[in-house]
Amino acid sequence: MKKKHSLFALLAVFCMLFVGYPQIAKAEVNLNQEPNYTVNYEGTSDAAGYLFPQSSEFEFQGFSTEHEAWVYQYGINEIYARHGYCFQTPEVVELFSAKTWYTPNAAFDLSMLSETECSAIIEL
Repeated sequence: MKKKHSLFALLAVFCMLFVGYPQIAKAEVNLNQEPNYTVNYEGTSDAAGYLFPQSSEFEFQGFSTEHEAWVYQYGINEIYARHGYCFQTPEVVELFSAKTWYTPNAAFDLSMLSETECSAIIEL
């Protein structure tokens, strides 16, 4: 469990340095705004699909109580999976291994994430 917390702490520091603190403050403000994204639930069962198809292309804004917590965690994992992050949790490994676009990359590094993706991770 400590390793998982360490990874998230490292990501938070990385994103603060890479994306900048103002975006983190902005993310907190956006919790009261209407979401600017669409959730594609069919993307979870489609081998080539995405739950958040645009998660690498634009900054998420807002939070919706319409979606359960797993949706946002899935979205975060989806961003990592796009870059080949090697998941440790068997359920998550199984989930993304079924995706045609997922290729595990042992050389995954946080620097592979774009500024937009870091913002999306913070927002989600």
